[in-house]
Order: sequence, then C-alpha cells, then structure tokens
Amino acid sequence: MQLDIRLIEEPADYWAVEDISKAAWGLDDYHEVIPAHLMITFQQNGGLLLGAWLDGKLVGFSVGFIGLTGDGRVKFCSEQLGVLPEYQSYNIGYRMKLAQREHLLARGINHTTWTYDPLETKNGNLNLHKLGAVCNTYYVNLYGTAAGINAGLPTDRFQVDWWLDSQNVNGRLQGTMVNTLDNLRDSGVPVINPAQGIPHPRPGGAIIPPRHDRLLMQVPASIRALKQEDPELALAWRLHTRDLFVSLFTQGYKTTDLLYTPEACYYLLEN
Repeated sequence: MQLDIRLIEEPADYWAVEDISKAAWGLDDYHEVIPAHLMITFQQNGGLLLGAWLDGKLVGFSVGFIGLTGDGRVKFCSEQLGVLPEYQSYNIGYRMKLAQREHLLARGINHTTWTYDPLETKNGNLNLHKLGAVCNTYYVNLYGTAAGINAGLPTDRFQVDWWLDSQNVNGRLQGTMVNTLDNLRDSGVPVINPAQGIPHPRPGGAIIPPRHDRLLMQVPASIRALKQEDPELALAWRLHTRDLFVSLFTQGYKTTDLLYTPEACYYLLEN
C-alpha cells in the first residue's frame, strides 16, 4: 500500500476531512467537528492541514495553527489528528506526526503542543513513547461533557510539549533512547499505585517513595472497554489518576514515557 502525506488544498478534501473527523471520534453529528471553512482559514494564515492518502483514498488528517505560550513565545497548536477507524492500525498517525514535524522545522518552529486523554493509552504510547513528547500540564474536565468515544468521563486532558529538535525527540525517533518496562523495573523504578483485581484491576492506594527521581504509575490498559463494562470503575480510575498527576506535577515531575502491555500500562514520571 502507498501512503502519501501532503498539504490539503482542494475544497472537496476540506469537506472530506469533516467526515473523517466525525467517523474517527464516533460522533453522531458534526457539532464537535472543525468546520471546513475554518480549516481553510487556518491553512491560508500560517496553520497546517495535512492529509493522508492511502492508495489514493483520503483516510486521515492533522490540523493545527500558530499560537503563543504563556510567556509570549511562538508555538504550534496541533488541534486534531484523525484517521478513519478501519485504518487506525496502519501506523498512519505516527507517519502524519513525522510529516508535521518536517513542515514545522522547515518554518523554524521547534515547539508543538496538543491535548489528549491520559487514560487513552494508545494515544499516550504514540505521543510519549514513540514521538518523545513530555507533559507536566493537567487540565481537569477541559471540554466539559463530550460525545462519541470521549463520552462517559470528565474530559481531563494532558497538554503535551513536543520539542521537535530536542535530544529526547531525536533519540526516540532514531531508536537510541527507548525505555522498556523490564529495564525500568530492573533499575529499581517503583510502581507507586500497583492495582489488583480481575478482569479489571482496581486502583490501589498510592505511595510515593521519597528521593526517587523516576516513578511508574499504573493506568488501565483499555479505558474504552472499561467504560462499557464497568463505568463506576472507569470513573474511579479517572479520579485516582487525576489526583496523582496533579500532585506529582506540582512537585516538579513530568511524564516522559508510557510503557504499554496488553495487561497493564505504566506512565514513567521523572523529576
């Protein structure tokens, strides 16, 4: 299969992106979809809208715009990246982020931010483990009530920072700075909230050991399955991890990785 990632420029493709966004997030209508006319405005005024064509079919997109940090520095706000559900196992999201990085570095932009649900572990694995983004910003219920795949929980979000030409990012992309769960455990990095229970583990009481510059925090392997099968437990995990992340970020920690296994997932936090 041939994947082609390039700028979206044709009017019909902007409208097609609306349909992809609706399908990717499981929405019933277009209420939460970025309108085509707004994406055109982004593209014409310093923003960046890329499309992914697989064998000639538009199956994914990424869109964002130029913004400012709190202290007035220029950054790129990566607003959405979506892929049609039937193509979400094709590694297209990763390839689109690499293309986005190339475009932004060519413009002299080295800092990109975006938000995602920290309990969506596949997104966390892409953003932190594969791309090398980091996070020390937690927003509580950022979007209020949400629909589609985001329904059922308060919309807490990480805001990640992707420093496009940093040593960490280059090391992750080149495969020279990759953590493994076994190596972290062998080096004595503690799990601060070991969970117990079958089939869905319950969050345990967290103990943060003193003088540890690296910690592992367990999160559910599949929050979407948990929301369907045990909504109360899904909410318990949201509130449990919210308290931990907010506390640890306040203490100077940041998330630098997410280690994913079919049974459990662990965030790596460093101080």
